[in-house]
Amino acid sequence: MSLLDKLRELGISENLIKEIEKFRSQYPVDKEYESRIPVPTQFYYGRDVWEQAITAVLCGENLLLVGEKATGKNLFAENLAGVFNRPTDHAGMCHST
Repeated sequence: MSLLDKLRELGISENLIKEIEKFRSQYPVDKEYESRIPVPTQFYYGRDVWEQAITAVLCGENLLLVGEKATGKNLFAENLAGVFNRPTDHAGMCHST
Protein backbone atom coordinates (compact mmCIF):
# COMPACT_ATOMS: atom_id res chain seq x y z
CA MET A 1 0.00 0.00 0.00
CA SER A 2 1.42 3.38 -0.99
CA LEU A 3 1.76 6.32 1.36
CA LEU A 4 -0.93 8.16 -0.59
CA ASP A 5 -3.26 5.18 -0.09
CA LYS A 6 -2.52 5.33 3.64
CA LEU A 7 -3.42 9.03 3.62
CA ARG A 8 -6.72 8.17 1.93
CA GLU A 9 -7.34 5.48 4.53
CA LEU A 10 -6.66 8.05 7.25
CA GLY A 11 -9.33 10.31 5.74
CA ILE A 12 -7.11 13.01 4.25
CA SER A 13 -8.98 15.12 1.70
CA GLU A 14 -8.74 13.83 -1.87
CA ASN A 15 -8.10 17.44 -2.95
CA LEU A 16 -4.94 17.52 -0.81
CA ILE A 17 -3.82 14.17 -2.21
CA LYS A 18 -4.32 15.44 -5.77
CA GLU A 19 -2.23 18.51 -4.88
CA ILE A 20 0.52 16.22 -3.57
CA GLU A 21 0.45 14.34 -6.87
CA LYS A 22 0.72 17.63 -8.76
CA PHE A 23 3.65 18.64 -6.54
CA ARG A 24 5.41 15.35 -7.26
CA SER A 25 4.92 15.88 -11.01
CA GLN A 26 6.02 19.50 -10.89
CA TYR A 27 9.14 18.80 -8.79
CA PRO A 28 10.56 15.45 -9.90
CA VAL A 29 13.63 14.11 -8.14
CA ASP A 30 16.83 13.61 -10.10
CA LYS A 31 17.67 9.93 -10.59
CA GLU A 32 20.85 10.28 -8.54
CA TYR A 33 18.80 11.22 -5.44
CA GLU A 34 15.96 8.69 -5.74
CA SER A 35 17.68 6.25 -3.40
CA ARG A 36 17.50 8.90 -0.65
CA ILE A 37 13.69 9.15 -0.70
CA PRO A 38 12.53 7.44 2.49
CA VAL A 39 10.31 4.38 2.29
CA PRO A 40 8.89 4.35 5.82
CA THR A 41 8.18 1.04 7.51
CA GLN A 42 5.85 2.72 10.00
CA PHE A 43 3.10 5.26 9.37
CA TYR A 44 2.27 8.34 11.45
CA TYR A 45 -1.43 8.39 12.36
CA GLY A 46 -2.55 11.91 13.14
CA ARG A 47 -5.03 13.32 10.65
CA ASP A 48 -4.97 16.92 11.88
CA VAL A 49 -1.17 17.03 11.90
CA TRP A 50 -1.06 15.55 8.40
CA GLU A 51 -3.56 18.03 6.99
CA GLN A 52 -1.79 21.01 8.54
CA ALA A 53 1.65 19.86 7.39
CA ILE A 54 0.52 19.02 3.85
CA THR A 55 -1.16 22.40 3.53
CA ALA A 56 1.94 24.19 4.82
CA VAL A 57 4.27 22.37 2.41
CA LEU A 58 1.96 23.02 -0.54
CA CYS A 59 1.90 26.72 0.41
CA GLY A 60 5.71 26.81 0.43
CA GLU A 61 6.02 27.16 4.19
CA ASN A 62 8.66 25.58 6.41
CA LEU A 63 7.74 23.23 9.24
CA LEU A 64 9.17 23.04 12.73
CA LEU A 65 8.20 19.84 14.49
CA VAL A 66 8.27 20.35 18.24
CA GLY A 67 7.18 18.23 21.16
CA GLU A 68 8.30 15.88 23.86
CA LYS A 69 10.66 13.01 23.13
CA ALA A 70 9.10 9.88 21.64
CA THR A 71 6.05 11.65 20.15
CA GLY A 72 6.75 10.65 16.53
CA LYS A 73 8.48 13.75 15.16
CA ASN A 74 11.19 11.80 13.32
CA LEU A 75 8.69 9.24 12.07
CA PHE A 76 6.42 12.01 10.80
CA ALA A 77 9.30 13.84 9.10
CA GLU A 78 10.29 10.62 7.31
CA ASN A 79 6.67 9.96 6.29
CA LEU A 80 6.24 13.53 5.03
CA ALA A 81 9.41 13.31 2.92
CA GLY A 82 8.16 10.01 1.50
CA VAL A 83 4.72 11.42 0.69
CA PHE A 84 6.24 14.34 -1.22
CA ASN A 85 9.02 12.20 -2.79
CA ARG A 86 11.76 14.37 -1.33
CA PRO A 87 15.23 12.97 -0.64
CA THR A 88 16.69 13.29 2.84
CA ASP A 89 20.24 13.49 4.09
CA HIS A 90 21.60 11.05 6.64
CA ALA A 91 20.19 13.12 9.50
CA GLY A 92 16.65 12.87 8.09
CA MET A 93 16.59 16.45 6.82
CA CYS A 94 14.52 16.94 3.68
CA HIS A 95 15.96 18.91 0.78
CA SER A 96 14.51 20.26 -2.43
CA THR A 97 16.29 19.45 -5.65
